Amino acid sequence: MTDRIVPPAPAREILADLHVRVGAAAVLAVLRAGDVVVAHSETCAAHPGPGAMPGEPVPAHATAPGKALLAGLDAGRLAEVLGAGPLGALTPHTLTDRRLLDRDLLRVRSAGVAVEVEEHARGRAGLAVAVPSGDGTAALGVVVSRADFAGRRWQLEQAVREAAGPLARHLAAATP
Repeated sequence: MTDRIVPPAPAREILADLHVRVGAAAVLAVLRAGDVVVAHSETCAAHPGPGAMPGEPVPAHATAPGKALLAGLDAGRLAEVLGAGPLGALTPHTLTDRRLLDRDLLRVRSAGVAVEVEEHARGRAGLAVAVPSGDGTAALGVVVSRADFAGRRWQLEQAVREAAGPLARHLAAATP
């Protein structure tokens, strides 16, 4: 476990609002050393989160926030974060082939949004966007059931994109 990262109160309020407004777990992740770490999440019994508590890492190659952060890295830093070994399979849908992940990251760069469907956990899906912050980049995402994602993907993407602007301003203002 890494040190817990505590976003400023206005940033946490944006995540809480997103969670309530769209009925989805809202997640803020950051890159710390070689890990994508959950900085904050807003969840409830009806909308469980990414399976990691704040301060804990999530598999970068298998989560939408992880892919949003990976897509912004140069080739050298990307290789450093992913490591030399094989990418771990968490479900039958996890991208474990580095070439396929690289293609997916190209799509993320082009579209500006990362998507994962049952790559991290069976029956779960999510999307995330990169959010500039004062000390690098964060990722804002939502996690829902796969069935819910299929019916609301565009609504979820719009809500995340709308929340990203104000979140970026609060994260930048909080950086010393």
